[in-house]
Amino acid sequence: MTGSPIVLLLATAGITLLLAPALALFFGGRPDRRRRRAIAVAIPASMLVTAIGWLLLGADPGVAAFQGALAAAAVAVILAVGLRTGSIRGYAIFSALWLVLVILPVGYALFDVVHGPLVTALGTLDFGGASILALCTGTAAVAIAAVSRRRGNAVGGPPHRTVAAFAFSGLAALLGFVAVDIGSELVFDATTVTLAVNELWAALAGLGGWTIAQVVNVHRPTLAGLIAGMLAGSVVVLPASPWLDTTSVVVLGVIAGALGHISAVAARRSGGGPWATVIGVLLVPGVVGFVGTGIVAQGLGLVFSGHIDLLSAQVGGLAIIVGYSLVVTALIALLVDRTVGLTGSSRLVDETVVRLYAAQNRRDLDGVLARLHPSVSWPNGWNGESLEGADAVRALLTRQWAELNPSLVPVRSHRVRGGWIEVDVHQVLRDRDGVVIADSTLVHAYRERDGLFDCLEIR
Repeated sequence: MTGSPIVLLLATAGITLLLAPALALFFGGRPDRRRRRAIAVAIPASMLVTAIGWLLLGADPGVAAFQGALAAAAVAVILAVGLRTGSIRGYAIFSALWLVLVILPVGYALFDVVHGPLVTALGTLDFGGASILALCTGTAAVAIAAVSRRRGNAVGGPPHRTVAAFAFSGLAALLGFVAVDIGSELVFDATTVTLAVNELWAALAGLGGWTIAQVVNVHRPTLAGLIAGMLAGSVVVLPASPWLDTTSVVVLGVIAGALGHISAVAARRSGGGPWATVIGVLLVPGVVGFVGTGIVAQGLGLVFSGHIDLLSAQVGGLAIIVGYSLVVTALIALLVDRTVGLTGSSRLVDETVVRLYAAQNRRDLDGVLARLHPSVSWPNGWNGESLEGADAVRALLTRQWAELNPSLVPVRSHRVRGGWIEVDVHQVLRDRDGVVIADSTLVHAYRERDGLFDCLEIR
């Protein structure tokens, strides 16, 4: 790994760093101050640790920086989702172990073209880092979700994201994926344009595939689905972008988008929570991309060569990466969860908050009002006005519960300055016929006075 154009790799590594905040925002939603600080520290720290590891292996600084950027994006996804219900200490230890025991070994096996066993002995191809961004991150989502369910811990609901957040995360991530492909080539030439065009075609095809599957499943597309499909398509071409023609790119993009949606829905129904989206957008498209490379890569794939050599190498490498990553990550997650605590539980929510939401969910008006100050200030979510006094809250809740059937589950709470308690709440809003109207995560902030809540704000 010598003689690479360092300036090019450093430049594309810088653009690739867009992936970290973009993917964190998409998968984790709007971060609170706690998660924002943790992710802001973790991104440069993980990049530095990975880059040092590659430098110790003899890599050029540009290669080390580029691999560090990939690792930073992977860690940002894990923290953005995991810290919604998990502890900072637990995920900090998990991320450090995961970098050293999973990300670095897998990266070395595939991207050290001189000594890496998967590329030298088996012949597995991964041009743009799908093994790190898609396979390792996706299997980590499977492992953490499985540990959470096994331990009976909270997984969390879907993240809260605005239209602006969707637009930024989608466009920034797409630009980051383009930078990954360009940086992986090591030079600027005619192929550079092909790489960028392939990423755009794949993103559009993935968007189409996800939308088709979503319309068949729920009868209407959503903004979240459009962005998810676009990212799934961007991921699927990473293993072999320079060796794919336009037709192959579009076909793989559509397949990745459709299967990504189907797998995300299945994972969510199995209790995967927000990790389900990581599985559908990263893991499944990564698998499709690895296998698709062995089938349609120009000159080498089964369709063009008539031989199964590359397909065998891709499937074999895929099995090794997924198997190794899944087992080692699950062991790390179990170890951290049993020692310092990784995934969330009801202990992460203030007991007074638990009682308040429990009373609301069983429609116990007296139980709700018993925890509110007589002069409480309470927002009217229907018109944005603020109500004053317990009697006004009683009238509002009585009217709301007569027309709607809301379920409010506190995921995590923490105390902030001024006597406030901020609570991440998973809200599922149904009409009286049981049809889901809204499914989102909100931030409720309560102010305490004399042991009671005297103010609620929705932030």
